[in-house]
Amino acid sequence: MSIVEEFPAAARRLTEFEALVAAAPTVLDAIPGAVYICDHEGWLVRYNAEAAALWGQSPSADDHRHRFCGSHALFLPDGTPLAHAVCPMATAVFAGTTTRNAEVVMERPDGSRVTALVNIRALKDHNGRIQGAINCFQDISAHKELEETIQQKTADLEDFFENSA
Repeated sequence: MSIVEEFPAAARRLTEFEALVAAAPTVLDAIPGAVYICDHEGWLVRYNAEAAALWGQSPSADDHRHRFCGSHALFLPDGTPLAHAVCPMATAVFAGTTTRNAEVVMERPDGSRVTALVNIRALKDHNGRIQGAINCFQDISAHKELEETIQQKTADLEDFFENSA
């Protein structure tokens, strides 16, 4: 027979997921960018004010309509609908896949859309099991509009020079 003593909870080293979920709400709001966290099943558990502003809504943590993201709908940059169940957050939660600088179009409840650059990674416990995932994202809609304007002007100039003779 052996005597096994458990370390007090305060002495136990928290995982990244546990620390982020236990932190005061103002901690996520201090991050200069939109951030949200999902648990190991993909349910939205924490987010900051910037994320809510980009989503156009403030989902309740116990509202089980928001899985993998707080946006109303998701699309690929070409306009193809992207189901929440197969979005980059879902692959991070279920497979541990990291996503860096991927573009996703988010639709708000009012129908307006923003293009976001997403960076997602799984949050694992000390044994490597996925506890959830974090997404840090930013609105790049203005950059995309400028990019499209430049492409159009370039095409117009090329057309002018090709057909001016």
